[in-house]
Amino acid sequence: MSANLLNFYSQLIADKEIYGRKQQQADNEDKVWDYVACPYPQGHIGDNTNVFFNHNQINKVFFKGLETKGEKALRKQLKEIFSDKK
Repeated sequence: MSANLLNFYSQLIADKEIYGRKQQQADNEDKVWDYVACPYPQGHIGDNTNVFFNHNQINKVFFKGLETKGEKALRKQLKEIFSDKK
């Protein structure tokens, strides 16, 4: 495989899009992760491409999506619910 193609695939693996919060992996239901993400720009391909991680593992935010009143209310509610569990 050429170096350019390897670099291209590495970049695809590195870019993620968060699509869920406070998620559990199917094989580890005892652990609740802050986020689940999928490859970007491909989107959710299958369970084997999901990446679970916590807020403190985020190094850089490349794009912040739409924030509606509903999003802000949900974020506040999740913060209240899960702040008791830490």
